[in-house]
Amino acid sequence: MKKIEVTYKEPGGIIWKILPDETRNYLAVESRDGERRKTILSVLNLSNSDFLYSNNELPKPWWIGLIAVEENKIIFQGYKESNSPEPIGFYIFDLKSGELKQKEEEKVYELSDVLTDQLSFFPLLYNEENVHYATIAGFLKNIHNYTCTGPMEYLEFENYIMISFYIQENKKMTNILLILTVEGDEVLTDRLIEGVEGVGLASFFICKKKLIYIKNKTSIALADL
Repeated sequence: MKKIEVTYKEPGGIIWKILPDETRNYLAVESRDGERRKTILSVLNLSNSDFLYSNNELPKPWWIGLIAVEENKIIFQGYKESNSPEPIGFYIFDLKSGELKQKEEEKVYELSDVLTDQLSFFPLLYNEENVHYATIAGFLKNIHNYTCTGPMEYLEFENYIMISFYIQENKKMTNILLILTVEGDEVLTDRLIEGVEGVGLASFFICKKKLIYIKNKTSIALADL
């Protein structure tokens, strides 16, 4: 079987959050430039793997965060400027143009979970106390010689088994994504981040049969499955 080919896209800044729209044709990306204290909104077209735009001229440069994408709209929550940010106000952008369509500086926008259809697939989280953790950790050690530590994410999708896990190297943590066929053939191994102090979650997901994950906090990785 051929190896999975990965394309990396750079939206700028540190990637903070990614959400697909309801059609799963586009990804809205929130990233942050800490030096300039700018929040950047980018939209990636999954049909051709190109960005529609990258916009850092948002109505609030820093105290703002992506919360939803629905009905061709991208919704950001505003926050009060404090050490414990309090949600207040919302901003709605046109998905395909990035134009600000509506803003409300005082009200809090309440939103239910919009990622609840069968076009997206997210991994299961296994902590060390989970009954399946030892089985997966044993497989990684015995077959691939990885000694994993901390939580791992696991997903079975069509003919693939996908595992995101951490190992310790030089007293730091390294996040590895391993993808196998159900027959056990290795089709992708990628180091998502190296030399970090702790572990992170939500490292990958599937959208319209595309594998999507973040590498080094700065690149979006795309691969057709």
